[in-house]
Amino acid sequence: MFNGEGKVMGLAPYGDDNPAIERALRELIDTGADYDVTELTKRWGTGHGVALLEETFDQPRNETPGEFDQWEKDLAHTAQKLLEETVVDIAESVVEQLGTSNVALAGGVALNCKLNKHVRESPLVEDVFVQPVAHDAGLALGAGWSQQRPAAVDRQTTVYLGPEYETSEIWELLETNKIAYTEPGDLERYVAERIADGQLVGWFQGRMEMGPRALGARSILADPRTAESRDRVNRFVKHREEWRPFAPSMLEDAAADYLIDGAPAPFMIDAYDVDPEQTDDLEAVLHPADDSTRPQTVREDQHPRYHRLISEFGDITGVPVVLNTSFNDHAEPIVRTPTQALKDFYGMGLDVLAIEDVVVEKTES
Repeated sequence: MFNGEGKVMGLAPYGDDNPAIERALRELIDTGADYDVTELTKRWGTGHGVALLEETFDQPRNETPGEFDQWEKDLAHTAQKLLEETVVDIAESVVEQLGTSNVALAGGVALNCKLNKHVRESPLVEDVFVQPVAHDAGLALGAGWSQQRPAAVDRQTTVYLGPEYETSEIWELLETNKIAYTEPGDLERYVAERIADGQLVGWFQGRMEMGPRALGARSILADPRTAESRDRVNRFVKHREEWRPFAPSMLEDAAADYLIDGAPAPFMIDAYDVDPEQTDDLEAVLHPADDSTRPQTVREDQHPRYHRLISEFGDITGVPVVLNTSFNDHAEPIVRTPTQALKDFYGMGLDVLAIEDVVVEKTES
């Protein structure tokens, strides 16, 4: 409970249609705009629902994290399918009721980027906005806006609303702890060269992002071009299941080159299919089962330093894209302070830490 919902979405493309599973689930719940799932959820917690599913399928719950057989993959596939069927029907029903083709989504389920893709692709929907802090943490935004008329609230364009730190604070921290550092004359070029060489970089820059996605302020960055790069991040940095995909950050003006029907996606909360001719350049940031990806597009005015870094990487490699995952170890929150960044840098398999204007690197032992 409260952990791992996204794994169902990530596991779903590995599964197939399974009529027996689908039939059993449809007997338990009603899908569509008038959905009803209370047979599974009518008691607090997940215990009742999981026990009912065990009884329904005559299958024990899986107690081994990260290991799934084909039946379990098919279950994830079917659950995702019924979720998409339900929310798309809700969106289309409201569109018809209100006479508008514009849809806004929020709530924790809106973090499901594959679902958002299906809403976006509905023939009844012209434009979709997904609130980037869609889960419970976004209640702070609702509280702040609650006394305003909806028409008076500007469309949200940024999530860089958290704390930031002066370079002088970083100097003091490093010198107090006798940690060697350098200040490259062109930090973005220097870090881009390290990434292109296959090194793994902790990237701590500017105001922290709000919400569940790292968007280039508190990120771990790597080369997006090879499966080996993806596997290194999983094995040595994130310590998580190797079947789970990573996401890319790309220049906004490159989205149309890499994504089918590519469009601005600044919050990494929507999924796109990748142009088959471009998959070789993005192997580390594709879902291995279906070649989809959950991109963040970056404009210079959104995060100037991050935009320059990706531009420099593109200049070096011809691919204006980096693998971007959140700066935290498995099951920990994203780092907020320079001290936390240093702790994770030395506790994880990172090679380089770029923290404001300075760079810290691990020496060969």
